Amino acid sequence: MTASARAVELTVAAARAAADLKAEEIIALDVSEQLVLTDVFLIASGTNERQVGAIVDAVEEALHKLGAKPLRREGKGRGAGS
Repeated sequence: MTASARAVELTVAAARAAADLKAEEIIALDVSEQLVLTDVFLIASGTNERQVGAIVDAVEEALHKLGAKPLRREGKGRGAGS
C-alpha cells in the first residue's frame, strides 16, 4: 500500500512551503508500508536555526490551510547552549 492521496496532497503543500523559504535537500519518504502511524516523512534542511524555524512555521501554516494540524513538532527545539 502506498501513501494516501491526502498524505500526498499534504506532503506536496509542505514541500512547496519549505521550498518557498529556500529549504535545501527536500526529500519525501513514503513509509506507509513500514509504519502504522504515518504515511510520509518530509525532510528538509536550512542553513541556520532562524531559517529552520521559519520553514517549520511556513509548513505548519500551509498544512493548517488544508485543515491539518500537527500532532508532533520535530526539528525546532532549543539550540545547544540555550
